[in-house]
Amino acid sequence: MKPEEEDEADEGEDEAELAGRYQGDIAGDIDKVINNKKTSDNKVPELKGQKLDQVISPTKKGQEGRLENASNLLAYERSHSPAGFHVVNPKRERYYGSQEIVYLIGQMGQFTRKLIPNYVLPIGDVSAKTGGKLGTHASHQNGLDADIAFYFKDQKIQGNLFSALQNGKTGRVLDSWMVEEQWKLLKYAVSSKYVDRIFIHQSLKNSLCQYAIKTGDIKKEDKAGDAYELLRRLRPEKNHYNHFHLRVKCSKAQVRCRQMADPAPGTGCFS
Repeated sequence: MKPEEEDEADEGEDEAELAGRYQGDIAGDIDKVINNKKTSDNKVPELKGQKLDQVISPTKKGQEGRLENASNLLAYERSHSPAGFHVVNPKRERYYGSQEIVYLIGQMGQFTRKLIPNYVLPIGDVSAKTGGKLGTHASHQNGLDADIAFYFKDQKIQGNLFSALQNGKTGRVLDSWMVEEQWKLLKYAVSSKYVDRIFIHQSLKNSLCQYAIKTGDIKKEDKAGDAYELLRRLRPEKNHYNHFHLRVKCSKAQVRCRQMADPAPGTGCFS
């Protein structure tokens, strides 16, 4: 089966939240951050041998984000074999990112190996080596964003980014989509404290809500916990049908990174 092209138009330039820090929908004051050499108190775990000041966010609307001294996800994959993930289009050279996102994808790869033996998680676009505009993406500019494939039972569609909806961009959710395993991976990622948001198609979020409610992992009265935080940070976006879009937070090491405000409270599962 021929893999789908990654849908760069998925980034929804008219969606303020998705464009996020690139379009001015942000919290914080970059001048204070640079002058004081510190960020707001955001509890993002520090990494051993942390690379400093890689991520550069725009200081005003219309500017592009940039990336300096980028971490190389493809090199990480090759040096940690079996990594549990693979970069699906290495010739495009869109596998650069912040140390935080490379680390988190590496951890998600190892989690995948344990969760689904012999499964390899496909990774789409991250960022260019020096950041900036990437194709028609509105984001993916400074190493904080990555497109990641869904889990499928059907081996024919496990190796790339395929739609989890029956008619491509619309229709009911495919039976082949591994909802339970997908829930566990996403909850694991959010539990790391690195995740800012995850963008996904509304129908797929609905299925994850139904799974979490059915298993008792989430209840209407819940206001905290890994399941609650996942559903709060799982943001519906209509074109994320063949992958989910992972965005990590600004860590204290990334002093020129402007952090978006947290999503509003609530899971979106009990309307």
